[in-house]
Amino acid sequence: MTRADEEELFSRWEGAFASKVFHPHLTDGICNVRYEEWLRRFAVSLAWRTGVVTKDAELSEPLTAKLNSALETWRKYLLDLAPSSGPYSHHLFYLPHVREIPRHIPVPDHLNWYLMRTVDATLAYSHKAVHVFTKLPGFAFWSAIHPPEARGWIHTRILKKGECGSPIQRVDDKYFGDFLLERARYTVGTLQTMSARQHELIRSQYLKHADLKGVDPSVISTLSADRALGRRRRPA
Repeated sequence: MTRADEEELFSRWEGAFASKVFHPHLTDGICNVRYEEWLRRFAVSLAWRTGVVTKDAELSEPLTAKLNSALETWRKYLLDLAPSSGPYSHHLFYLPHVREIPRHIPVPDHLNWYLMRTVDATLAYSHKAVHVFTKLPGFAFWSAIHPPEARGWIHTRILKKGECGSPIQRVDDKYFGDFLLERARYTVGTLQTMSARQHELIRSQYLKHADLKGVDPSVISTLSADRALGRRRRPA
């Protein structure tokens, strides 16, 4: 897939997601949205891009083969060279502001800032599993490669068509919860060590895709939630 192919295809699905899901949710709090196949194609395009960029991770040989097979299947699907995106499940989870968390769980600084204001993309893997994680402000996409089904993800799966943003969606997956907290810790820590020039470079790249990044999520709500978490972390 050439760079020109990517831009033409991805902009179409990105635009649909931005206008139908991203902006309505972050500006007006709208969650339940009917969707067609454009949402699955957008999710697959995110997974493909993230997987291609991060596929040099230290995976075992069998998991590397699983990843490469998924990437090739997704490439063909995105180019209409295959009728489906394969056996892999793709999920969309609406990230909430976190105001309370059990005291025994270490909470990273600025957790809500990470959830609601940053973009993140990487592989999530262990010695026996590999998945693709892509986070936009307020949204987490999770593409399961091996195993191809994501257990504990309730009312989050992206089908060919359906409704996303169910008020009863949840993720009962301890691995994902621990992974998300670790990504927040890593991302915030990395940003704190960057120079002003590096921050400006990231900002300029971030603004190139204005459709998804033009909305300013509720900064006050985000800061308020982080303050509430901070108070919870202080000794009684």
